[in-house]
Amino acid sequence: MTIQQHLQVPIRHEFGLRIPIDMILSVAISPPQSLMRLTDFIVKTCAIATCFIMSAMATADIVDWPDPKDAPVQVELLTGWRDQTHGQSRHFIGFKLSLKAGWKTYWRSPGELGIAPSIIWTELKNVTAPHMHFPEPRLIDSEKSGLPVVGYSHKVIFPVTFEISEGDALAQIAGIFEFGVCQDICIPQRVEFRADLPASLDLMIDDITAAQSSKIKRIDPVDARLPFSCQFRPFGSDELLLSAVIDTDLTEGEKLAAIPEYPDPDMSFLDLESHLADHGRVEIAARTVHRNGAVRAIDRSKLSIILVTKQGATEYRGCQGTS
Repeated sequence: MTIQQHLQVPIRHEFGLRIPIDMILSVAISPPQSLMRLTDFIVKTCAIATCFIMSAMATADIVDWPDPKDAPVQVELLTGWRDQTHGQSRHFIGFKLSLKAGWKTYWRSPGELGIAPSIIWTELKNVTAPHMHFPEPRLIDSEKSGLPVVGYSHKVIFPVTFEISEGDALAQIAGIFEFGVCQDICIPQRVEFRADLPASLDLMIDDITAAQSSKIKRIDPVDARLPFSCQFRPFGSDELLLSAVIDTDLTEGEKLAAIPEYPDPDMSFLDLESHLADHGRVEIAARTVHRNGAVRAIDRSKLSIILVTKQGATEYRGCQGTS
């Protein structure tokens, strides 16, 4: 199959690990902790879903499903374009997921047993500094379980940007794209890919640029005069208990998920609870743990809480201490 603008190769499952939906909690923690917990589960069950993308410059062979109707997701590697403006050479690609009705995939904070999309790079030639972008997520209901998922349905593109060392030379990439898809069961996906990215690829793909521009709305609570207060209290010998309150313009009965984030990748927030109280006040509580031991000092100005609804997501950064 000759590809002019993008490379389209359906994934092929060799093994399937099916996780009951009631194991996928709507609480959110940092991706490393999530993957560590999920890895433990995978090791115990000794199964994983494996998929393949193979490419050679602008051509590829399609890997057919025995029955394509059984596939919950199709993956396309959009080989994108080379941008050599403003004295800098960059290349833009995208991973496009097309999901069957009722199936979802996760955002960067996927919950305690969800799977955040991630890329393990095994080859980077003439490219450096790969950066993966996560479009604005939505809160998606699960019809059978009733547990919401923070992520995407129907279609999503994860753009990736590279810096090019030699602007006119061929770039080559290879790696493993990992993500999860979820309906009443959740299935980890593992996609191996390899692609050549010649400088002649210069057709901008609107879907990639649209995904790049899809960003979370950010609010500075001080500038917006929206109170965002938090408190960290000792819990046991190694943990802290987070309690936070944000005044919002959300209306009564609106479903939401609250996701704390902190720049330390080894810090996680467990047993997360969020509640929309009267007058748009959101109350959040969680255990704060650290992979390497006890949680020490927390810089409240660097704490973010992302509130996700069916309409989109808003980040509140920097809380006022109450202790």
